[in-house]
Amino acid sequence: MAGFLAGLKERAVRYSALRWFEALPDLPPGADLDLLVADEDLARLREALGGRPGTIPLDVYTAHGSGGHEWRGASYYPPALAHRILAASRENARGVRVPAPEHAFLSLAFHAVYHKGPASGLPAAAPGGRPRPDPRHDYRAALGEMARALGWAPSLTMEGLDDFLGAQGWRPPRDTLRKWSRVNPWLRRRYFAARAPDEPAGLAAFVLRRAAVELDLVGELVGLIRAHGFTVLDLKRLAAEEVERVAQGTRGGNWAPGGGFTAAGGPPAVLVVAHDPRPARLTRRYRRRYPDMDNGRLVCKRAIRDEINRRFPASRRANLLHVSDNASEAWEYIRLACPEREEAIRARIAAFSR
Repeated sequence: MAGFLAGLKERAVRYSALRWFEALPDLPPGADLDLLVADEDLARLREALGGRPGTIPLDVYTAHGSGGHEWRGASYYPPALAHRILAASRENARGVRVPAPEHAFLSLAFHAVYHKGPASGLPAAAPGGRPRPDPRHDYRAALGEMARALGWAPSLTMEGLDDFLGAQGWRPPRDTLRKWSRVNPWLRRRYFAARAPDEPAGLAAFVLRRAAVELDLVGELVGLIRAHGFTVLDLKRLAAEEVERVAQGTRGGNWAPGGGFTAAGGPPAVLVVAHDPRPARLTRRYRRRYPDMDNGRLVCKRAIRDEINRRFPASRRANLLHVSDNASEAWEYIRLACPEREEAIRARIAAFSR
């Protein structure tokens, strides 16, 4: 372990050990090491590992989840938070890069609440949220000690820490919470226990990225959305503050290239609100891939991307659009991008049912 960490330093890898790092480079038998790494430095980290498998389990997460180094369909931390952790990390007295004290607390609380859930052993007020009686680590004791050192006094319950993380800007976007609720029953009960009654089936929010504007493809993309059976209800070009709000609140806050695309699509630029009066069922294949999707026609995003990208060489192909998975998520996108237009959009949808 000491040699590996020295290799990271030698190669100037931007990383941070995430937790339980106090004794590093010593590691108890059977223990693993969790690292956050800058996406651009992943290749250098692999060099430091060498060519032969070892016996120490290593969990590596990149800031944007590139190379498959994500967690349950989203980056381990929202990229903005991951970059904050990496930027403030410092080498400790034992030669290990660790988070700043406040980030050590916040990232551990994040992990306990959103990744581990009841398995963290933290108490929860939600019905049926009984904590695991024998967690692998005593998260409550560790978080309590760290909070006291920082002069913080959050309630050390699932709900209390979630509220504290939210106040600090460390709660994941709702679409990430939805993904993780499939494996975290506490999240499911707290945020997704009931479906709102006023969510019309077939609503979709297509987010066109900056590259679509720069390449003058907005009109063509809107035409393709219509060609796949959607009626366009509204189109909003996002102002700078709206770009930031939508980028942080959707797609897990992750707008890096990824997905097999080599060129950057860029951040959100245009919101296209559309309605499908006859939502289609998902095929079994897509139901497994998109378990939260409520309309099989939404997978048209793949065909639209392919249609546009065919004209570009591989080096210039980009993910030009993203779409909400369901009506509930579409309303979340609308409230982020253009809350002032929600009433008018609802009126247009109601007109279809008359």
